[in-house]
Amino acid sequence: MRNSPVPPWQTPVETRWSIDALPRVRVGVLFLVFLLPVVAIAGRLYWLQVVIPDRFLATWSQTTETFETLPATDGRILSSDGQVLAMDQPHYEVHVHYRWLEDPVNNDWLTARAKDRLPKAQRRDKVRVEAARKEVLAEREALWQSLAQVTGLPSADLLARRQEIQKRIEAMRASVAARRAERSLPALAPTASWWERVQAELTTPPDRGEPAPLILKEELSAHRLIADLPVDRVAFIESQPSLFPGVEVQPASHRVYPQDALAAHLIGLRAEIGKDQWLVRQARYPQGDPLALEVGDRVGETGLERTYDHHLRGARGLQRIVRDHAGQIIEQEVTRPPRTGRDLTLTIDADLQQQAERALDAVIAGDSLRGTDPALGGPPLAGSVVVMDLRQGDVLIAASGPRISLPEMQHPSKQQWSEWTSDPGRPFVARVTQAAIPPGSLFQIVTAIAALETGCCSPEERLTCPGFLNEPGQQRCPAHEGQPAGHGEITLADAVGRSCHLYFFDAAERLGPRPIGDWAAQLGFGSPTGIDLLGEQSGQIPGRAGTTQATRWPLGTTRQFANGQAGLTVTPLQVARLMAIIGNGGYAVTPRLTPDAPEPSSGSSTGIELASAEVSTASRRGPPLLTDRTLQTIRRSLEFGAYDSKASGLEATLPGLRMAGKIGVASSGKDRPEHLWFAGYVPADRPRYAFAVSLEQAGSDPQVIAGVTRRVMMALVEAGLLSAE
Repeated sequence: MRNSPVPPWQTPVETRWSIDALPRVRVGVLFLVFLLPVVAIAGRLYWLQVVIPDRFLATWSQTTETFETLPATDGRILSSDGQVLAMDQPHYEVHVHYRWLEDPVNNDWLTARAKDRLPKAQRRDKVRVEAARKEVLAEREALWQSLAQVTGLPSADLLARRQEIQKRIEAMRASVAARRAERSLPALAPTASWWERVQAELTTPPDRGEPAPLILKEELSAHRLIADLPVDRVAFIESQPSLFPGVEVQPASHRVYPQDALAAHLIGLRAEIGKDQWLVRQARYPQGDPLALEVGDRVGETGLERTYDHHLRGARGLQRIVRDHAGQIIEQEVTRPPRTGRDLTLTIDADLQQQAERALDAVIAGDSLRGTDPALGGPPLAGSVVVMDLRQGDVLIAASGPRISLPEMQHPSKQQWSEWTSDPGRPFVARVTQAAIPPGSLFQIVTAIAALETGCCSPEERLTCPGFLNEPGQQRCPAHEGQPAGHGEITLADAVGRSCHLYFFDAAERLGPRPIGDWAAQLGFGSPTGIDLLGEQSGQIPGRAGTTQATRWPLGTTRQFANGQAGLTVTPLQVARLMAIIGNGGYAVTPRLTPDAPEPSSGSSTGIELASAEVSTASRRGPPLLTDRTLQTIRRSLEFGAYDSKASGLEATLPGLRMAGKIGVASSGKDRPEHLWFAGYVPADRPRYAFAVSLEQAGSDPQVIAGVTRRVMMALVEAGLLSAE
């Protein structure tokens, strides 16, 4: 009973709720007050321990998927007889993950690798973790012992390579750390005003403690340790992955030139793109490199390697790589295989090219190919040989000397580079297309063509050559220097065959320089031939050769021009094309080093008709450049010049092989020995091949160039391309 002033027989009126009236409710409320925090704590513990523990381990179990390109193999360069002149040689590289070669070992990485070996329940057991760490360290030691045994490299050598890689990565790490420190904001100066302090507090982010650990991409990737490993040893590594943890074997290739210096100026070089070159390309193509080149890709730098770079270059492949948190590859898949570049087959015959280069090397070295008279000068500084099919323009021989060695050029020593650059023969010059020198008396062919085509001279017209122009002691005909008489009464064909300067002095007076210059341009001089090789020189026709009559040269200069001097320069390939025009019936074919699809041809029985009928239809875009009368006259003079010993003193012919050709002697200036030329076509009765041989500063002995020409003709006969009956 409650103590209350209200009588017990009256019922009290409850005006509000009271906890005292419900003691059990009060106990329940107190229980809930204590229970709710306990439940919250227990729920949080359950959430952390059961529901989301993987979130804390995500860093260790997280995988990353990347796509990397696969290098492609470039195409080969082959000669017409099937010999390999340039190719990519496959090899295998050994790459090792940085953490496996780092010394001392990274402690965090070592612990992570140890825990990866243990079940989840044992990763908190310090004893088991420590035992697993020792296992990883033991595997590291065994790895380097196994690599030393398999590769045959001394352990000290492997250690030196490891240290070199680590030194480079640590330098990169120090550089990145320094840049990070530079980006941090400096502390506010003690003398700063209250406004600067307020502004700094409002604009400066709060200090969040130590920055995130600095880990470079290079620390999570593999690095090349061994550049070239034999296939059998690669197979052993691939078959025993447990012995070589952290090791990746990657296929690669390098450009090789099996024939050394053979046709070096034609083939050229293919080299890797360095980082500086790659950055230049990125700046040049801000919207993306159209060739999608990467550092390490090879591109053609010179020669055919550069001209046909788009044809030879392979297309990179693509592979998907999945790595764990430590950068170890756990899955790898090729999504797009690389495409090998296309092969390039040349018109060059490797055996013929080698014979021609040997002949040039021999005469440049001054061996028995030179005549016996030492007063005629020393060995030539350089030379070239060109042989081309005068119907289609296919170049069979394009030899230059001296040359460089392509394998040595890839990684030249300082001594070798010094020898090349100091060589007066300039071995870097591709003389077939780049050596523009005066043609000398060889150019009389062009002057004769101009005289015949303009009607200035006729084939039957005769001129008396006394051996001098006006006075016996001055302006003598070089063929009769020091002799009392000259050629006597000769025709134009005789003048071309015997290199009579007096005849062309007279023709120059009647023609003037302009017709000679115009016909020189029509016959291909003064402009590139269009051969599929970059860097071709055009030579030079003197600038005033095409001027009007009012501004004509002095007569003496015109005379020199008519005989191939006065600043006129031509290349051996241009001369060979001139002979092809004469031999094929007057059609200007375009020389080429790579054959096109074969075209139908037809022919007749003999002579010039056969050659002209089989000329490539791509080259026959109009009527022939020369009339039949001009062709017959010039052809007769070339046959005379090749066979008559009195014409040139040349003995380059072979028994049974009819040859048409002309020797040329050109002044090189500054009291230096003369340049020697010999050009023509074979056989004389059924023209098939045009040729040009040049020797720079060889002197005036025709037997020097005759020896080279003879060896080239013998090579053509032995190859079955010509027949000596």
